Amino acid sequence: MNRIGLCIGSSTISWYDGQTPRRLLHEGNPLKVLKSFLPEILETGLVVVTGKKGRKLLNLPQIPEVEATEFAYKELKSKYGDHEAIVSVGGENFTLYKLNDKGNITAVFTGSKCASGTGEFFLQQLKRMDIGLDDANAVETDEIYELSSRCTVFCKSDCTHALNKGTPKESVLNGLGKVMSDKIGELMHRAGVKKILLVGGVTKNRLMLNHLKEIAEITIPDEALFFEAFGAYLHANTLEEIEIEKESVFKEGVMTFPKNEPLSKFVNMVDFKDMPFKTAESGDSCILGVDVGSTTTKAVFMRARDNAILASSYLRTMGDPINATRQCLDEIRNSLDVPVEIIGLGVTGSGRKIVGLYCETSAVYNEIMAHARAASFFDREVDTIFEIGGQDAKYTFLSNGVALDYAMNEACSAGTGSFLEESAKESLNIDYREIGEYALKGQSPPNFSDQCAAFISSDIKTAINEGISREDICAGLVYSICLNYTNRVKAMRPVGKKVFMQGGVCLNQAVPVAMAAVSGKEIIVPPHPGLMGAFGVSLMVKEKLRAGQLEEERFELEALISKEVRYLNTFICDGGAEKCDRKCPIRIIEVGGKKFPFGGACNKYENVRLNLPINRNEYIYTTEREKIVFELPEEKGLETIGISKSLSMNTLFPLFSNFFSSLGFRIVVPDKSDPRGWDRKKSEFCFPVELSHGYTYDLLDKNPDYFFIPAVKGLEVENSVENSVFCPFVQSEPDWLMGSFEELRSKRILTDFFDFSQGFEKEKEKFVSLAKSMGRNREEALAAFSNGVKSYEDSVRRIKQIGERFLENLKNSDFGVVIFGRAYNAFSSDANMGIPEKLASRGIPVVTFDALPYEGERSYEKMYWAWGEMNLKAARYVRSNPKLFALYITNFSCGPDSFLISFFRDIMGKKPSLILELDSHTSDAGVETRIEAFADVVRSSLERKTDLGEKKRAKRPKLLPNNGTFSIELQDGRHIPITDPSVKVIVPTMGEFAAQLIAAAFEKVGINTHVLPRPTELEFQLGKSNSLSKECLPFHLTLGSLIRYLEENKDDESILMYFMPDTRGPCRFGQYSTYIDLWLDKNNANNVLLFSLNSENGYAGIGLKAKLRIWASMIIADEFCNVENALLTLASDRDEAAKATKEARKIMLESVKRDSFTEMTKKLEEICESISHIPLKGDFESAPKVLLSGEIYVRNDEFSRKSLELLFADNGIIMHASPIEEWIYYLDYILLKKYVPTELGLLKRGTKHVETLVKQSFEKRIKKILEKSGLYKSHFVDIESMVNTSKDFLNPKLTGEAILTLGAVLFESIDTYDGVISIGPFGCMPTRIAEAIAERGLEHLRENSSKLKREIFKNAGNIPILFFESDGNPFTPTVESRLESFVVQVKRVKSLSMKLKSREFK
Repeated sequence: MNRIGLCIGSSTISWYDGQTPRRLLHEGNPLKVLKSFLPEILETGLVVVTGKKGRKLLNLPQIPEVEATEFAYKELKSKYGDHEAIVSVGGENFTLYKLNDKGNITAVFTGSKCASGTGEFFLQQLKRMDIGLDDANAVETDEIYELSSRCTVFCKSDCTHALNKGTPKESVLNGLGKVMSDKIGELMHRAGVKKILLVGGVTKNRLMLNHLKEIAEITIPDEALFFEAFGAYLHANTLEEIEIEKESVFKEGVMTFPKNEPLSKFVNMVDFKDMPFKTAESGDSCILGVDVGSTTTKAVFMRARDNAILASSYLRTMGDPINATRQCLDEIRNSLDVPVEIIGLGVTGSGRKIVGLYCETSAVYNEIMAHARAASFFDREVDTIFEIGGQDAKYTFLSNGVALDYAMNEACSAGTGSFLEESAKESLNIDYREIGEYALKGQSPPNFSDQCAAFISSDIKTAINEGISREDICAGLVYSICLNYTNRVKAMRPVGKKVFMQGGVCLNQAVPVAMAAVSGKEIIVPPHPGLMGAFGVSLMVKEKLRAGQLEEERFELEALISKEVRYLNTFICDGGAEKCDRKCPIRIIEVGGKKFPFGGACNKYENVRLNLPINRNEYIYTTEREKIVFELPEEKGLETIGISKSLSMNTLFPLFSNFFSSLGFRIVVPDKSDPRGWDRKKSEFCFPVELSHGYTYDLLDKNPDYFFIPAVKGLEVENSVENSVFCPFVQSEPDWLMGSFEELRSKRILTDFFDFSQGFEKEKEKFVSLAKSMGRNREEALAAFSNGVKSYEDSVRRIKQIGERFLENLKNSDFGVVIFGRAYNAFSSDANMGIPEKLASRGIPVVTFDALPYEGERSYEKMYWAWGEMNLKAARYVRSNPKLFALYITNFSCGPDSFLISFFRDIMGKKPSLILELDSHTSDAGVETRIEAFADVVRSSLERKTDLGEKKRAKRPKLLPNNGTFSIELQDGRHIPITDPSVKVIVPTMGEFAAQLIAAAFEKVGINTHVLPRPTELEFQLGKSNSLSKECLPFHLTLGSLIRYLEENKDDESILMYFMPDTRGPCRFGQYSTYIDLWLDKNNANNVLLFSLNSENGYAGIGLKAKLRIWASMIIADEFCNVENALLTLASDRDEAAKATKEARKIMLESVKRDSFTEMTKKLEEICESISHIPLKGDFESAPKVLLSGEIYVRNDEFSRKSLELLFADNGIIMHASPIEEWIYYLDYILLKKYVPTELGLLKRGTKHVETLVKQSFEKRIKKILEKSGLYKSHFVDIESMVNTSKDFLNPKLTGEAILTLGAVLFESIDTYDGVISIGPFGCMPTRIAEAIAERGLEHLRENSSKLKREIFKNAGNIPILFFESDGNPFTPTVESRLESFVVQVKRVKSLSMKLKSREFK
């Protein structure tokens, strides 16, 4: 009988029978293609299937892709030689498999959550530019246009804007090839490999290969296109004959997605307006409006006397805005059959500047104002506009027809038209014009959530495979767009009484209907919604002509269409009088024989073209700040010290540089942040951390005698009530840099952990130690320290003087803009993308907030981040000054800002402000549009004298500590105890059983409780839609759970206390309670308060009795779940076992509520005895075990971890989660070690020690009982050892989960578990720090650990460790493939360790 290997990939199906390889495209419907040939093949032999999601469609023998790859490599090793890694380059993701010398895969590296840079991504870009794959492969050019490589759709924006600027298509294509090569290069960097075997469909991409050959040694095997199928074929040859039931080979009716309501239910909530076109009459005076978008270009011909639209055109931009405009004008010319005159021409949209230049008109306006003008023309009462275009989505809030607030999509374009169009075309082959028709017929639309544009395609493929109809999938896509818009664009902004929806996407009638469903608001769609930008700009031109702000000009369609445009040479701007050193490339464009300079980060050349005499230097007050901070001390001595320009140095450089200079050292700083350093990062860090890597790379080139890399915990903020700390990334800078740059380990490093949150004086001795380590004495050190502090204070004074000059000169301007953010991302010219220059070159004065006298302003409640406190105090100052307006610069995935921006907006209220999210991939054009719109909105608000009046907030009950317990102060001043019958504690879940037992423990001490159900998709969406939606997943779920309870129990008149533990930083967790308080205030929840226990004081304030009962409950819940997981894996009958554990939970719940501790333990013993008799199919000792560590909520919550325990159980592996008690022990540890500012007297310290001993005795007692189940082995929490194992790689003074996550990886692996997973919510700072450092810790273990561990490293190549993030959506194909590989490695390590142990390795 034949043996056949079959691989189902994201875009192709390949198979191999030992003779002929075959490959078919499945166009998103593998099931359909499989049904066309598989039955025939099954008649000829045994088929073994591999692949990612696709293989789950078949009831056939299977092999994970990672194993198939390994089989193929080992077989072909003799043919192609040894390689360090295999790189599989596919349609949806790139995967690097690291190899050891035996040919075993030891680690798997994949791209981030996003599919940018993959095969599908490349094809999508070609389609946009209307270029075939063969034509792209034929491109010959050395010119490369640098493109964004983070988001597929933002890369599209980059392509569009490059073509808008006249960049040749060839160099854009070459840039795309480089993006793909860079993606592989990044994986190679992370894996530390050079020599690779390249397999997969993308091996045919010549543009990518040209770049890849420069950075890698590549072999492309003959088997590249069917490599995994070849591996599956080899595996098939090792199998005995297997009887296959041919009737049930294809799995049908598998359901993965939650469902949405059918759209047909909401059709009558949308009002589609109509306005017929009118006919032109001879001699009509008309205005031409052109809207040049990234995807489409629109033009309208409007009669001036009655605003009637006489003709229009709506065409694809195809990356060539001038040609698209010509074609639109040609269409309009052909539709006019009488002579008319054009008295004005207005241009808007993302390509407005180049088309304005081509048309030689000065009437160039941003699209936000144009859309607002069109909407108010149809209805003066409109106050909210939702606008969705091809690549941009915008929100505008109006008052009397004038835009007062607006927002645009930032680093994600999942909720835009091109997203919808490409998703439908790529995966369903449905034309964008038909989507609406299909979607409105859908009966049960899947909930794709607000997914990334790149991953929605894999969701669609899953939906097709599950048999979901095209109609339902289209409806799901339309819902997804609207969810994305409401969560990411509108976010927490208000929706008024009258909502307009505009943009070309509204031509698809299902989109406004879905928006009505998602927002719960009635939606009005104006006539011709896709033409609103062009119509609006025509109206603006007419108004400005009337007001005398524009001069009437004559334009001829014929002349415009035939006008010649030539793109001439490029020169580099020398900075001129502005002394700017950005070195922008400026292109000379010849239009109709006249030459114009075009481009640049600021408005300099636009001012030249428009003859505007603006001297930028008169308006910019930000550059001097940077010069003051990085002023180098006089050169002294021969020995050099390298100091970076990263993070805290943007404030503290004067302190440290003058300290070292006074000791006789010469200071060396980096010239730039070298992008080659960015690739060295070991985790998905934010832009400022990328910059830090780049500075270090540059400093290594300069090779100073010493490198000074401090960790800085915090900085004192004047008049602040909190202990002000920096974010965890700043506090751990030396640790993650040492993890990224091996070269640093052989250098002389100067470092310490500085905490300036209570001033500099307290840290004086650390400066003395530094000086002594370099051979200086105490006296010299103290003098140098004094000089450093004086220099720092001097820099602060000089920065304040800049602010004084700014405020003085502001009297001569209409308004000024204040830059908010951090010194290292908003004030640094390497990080802020020239935003201050863009404002100043428009004649707007601009200054950094730290130059203003904001220190006397009120603190923000519980704001423990130093930069957060400074920003929010300064926000109060700016809000109260009528001529100042705020521009806040943030970065993609910035943890603190995910909360700070909401607090900042709360302070600003109705006053216009702008938030700009930047990173290394942000496109200049998007920033320009936002800044122009912001300036216009500010002018409108000043003209209208907008009332910024405070909103009244509900008076709510307060929780007061009262001699070791709590009482509640009601609105009328009465005090009641928390045990009062009218009080109810609402407990959210963090692991269902744990929440139930904690609530039962509260009940035991007389507190009424109600436990919320475990979160679902509904809570997830409620949390996101009531916040900025950038916060962490645990926050969205806990906020959403509370909102759902309040919505469903509106008549509950109890005093509701929401149980929300608290912390004082540096992680985001401590801001949950602050935000929820703000939400309760804004939503007038006058009977709700928070029950926040603080981690700083070890959750004191609930009485010892309640504390110990809660403690016992937590241990029982955590460890009993581990027993349940063992049963899930080992029980002969899973359903029967589940019934038994369900019953056991009920018994324990009642016992915790009512019994004494002795009775509780007795019940637990009976339960364990009963469980020990459940029949098992395997042995507990020999089953592989993995530990799920990482962020405390995500690892314990069933929704967040997506039932990982089931995935492992199905693979014969038992999963344990790191227990909650680990965190409580850790809080005691840092309290006793004095790593937190809470001071304990001698008596309290003694009490704390006794309390810890009591806790440990409870822990031992409970765990020993659980052993009687036969499915549990006692393992006691040992914080001291976890910290000691990690402290050489991460400073334990950085408090929080990072050190526990790292400790779990280094301390628990192999000795207790066969593999460790660290899971965190998306953007979790502690998880990312641990990931960046783990490799260095593992390298150390390789040489310095038990004999068993060393042997496993030697034989397996690595210990199975996996870091990944959960964002609440189903795991992406990337995460699934990494999990699959982890499972293979865990099983391999278990079998190896059992062999080694049997040989008595100790």
